[in-house]
Amino acid sequence: MRFTYEVELTAFLMRRLSRAFGTSKASIATYVNLPIGDVTPDLVMVTKSNRSLKAIQARLSAFDCWVLSELRRSRPRTTTDLAEALFSTEGQIIASINRLERLHLAAGSTAGHILRVSKSSLNTAVTAIESKLERWREALDQALAYRRFANWVYVAMPLAKALGTSRLLQSCRSTGVGLIGVDRRRTSILVTARWQRLSSPEWFWTISKTIGLEARNLGRR
Repeated sequence: MRFTYEVELTAFLMRRLSRAFGTSKASIATYVNLPIGDVTPDLVMVTKSNRSLKAIQARLSAFDCWVLSELRRSRPRTTTDLAEALFSTEGQIIASINRLERLHLAAGSTAGHILRVSKSSLNTAVTAIESKLERWREALDQALAYRRFANWVYVAMPLAKALGTSRLLQSCRSTGVGLIGVDRRRTSILVTARWQRLSSPEWFWTISKTIGLEARNLGRR
């Protein structure tokens, strides 16, 4: 039986994600049509390493995520450094740092501010999937846009369509976008996505809005 609507394909794929990617259901969280900035992927899968998904959620502003991203790039960073890097005022930086320190996600030192997000959170992986029945070029363009916040990006299409479109297979291999073929009997990863390490503001925002960020050593307090 074929899929009539893209939402059917997405719903079917969501039920089979853990099997398709070979992960435990306890280690992933999935979200349908999650708005992230100016894009909305059909599916987002967040995979937490080394533990079950019981992170403490910290609801952060977009600006807070920009600060976290800068702190991860190099540390420690002074208030002045952060303000210059983010084209903001020192007052904005101080307000954000105060919020992050209350959440134990940042800390002050004699040299400046440092990141205190746990290694487990920093190893969290985000997979974004765009589902289409026919329009594979549009799906590929959308998947490429998801690289701002996703470590892996995939296009999902009906299995017969995916296998029968050689230019789609070639485009996925050349761009690093993964390809998932879906039918009612099986779900197959036809092209494995290329991994990218991220510390972008959008990546931090996605984690904070889904499973949440965890402070370093917070579980030992």
